[in-house]
Amino acid sequence: MDYIFVKRFSTKEESRRIQTAYYNAERFSQEKQISTDNKLNFVVASSSDLLKGAFLVMSSTIFDEYYRLLSGNTQVNSTEINSMKFPDAHSLANLGEKYQVSELTQMTQEKIDQIMLVNFGGEA
Repeated sequence: MDYIFVKRFSTKEESRRIQTAYYNAERFSQEKQISTDNKLNFVVASSSDLLKGAFLVMSSTIFDEYYRLLSGNTQVNSTEINSMKFPDAHSLANLGEKYQVSELTQMTQEKIDQIMLVNFGGEA
């Protein structure tokens, strides 16, 4: 099963509060188990495409800025993230369908932000 890992703590000096990583289970298919730091939140989804779309949204600058408006904390609280507005599941899955996991893990911040603008409004 793939996951999005979200770092739970950041410092005030860090440029982002929401820091994500995409865990691709296929890459570690030889391993029976993995171990993670207890300072991570995990995001799961009902489909790979939905998870990839959610990863793009959560990795975007606009999502990070939105989070900062709602919370001044350096601790990223899963309850706060769960209460944030996301594009609907269909839109997220359609977005995720366009990209392979290998593409997601290599994307620059500028590319992610451009994808968000093109798919959810604004200019690229």
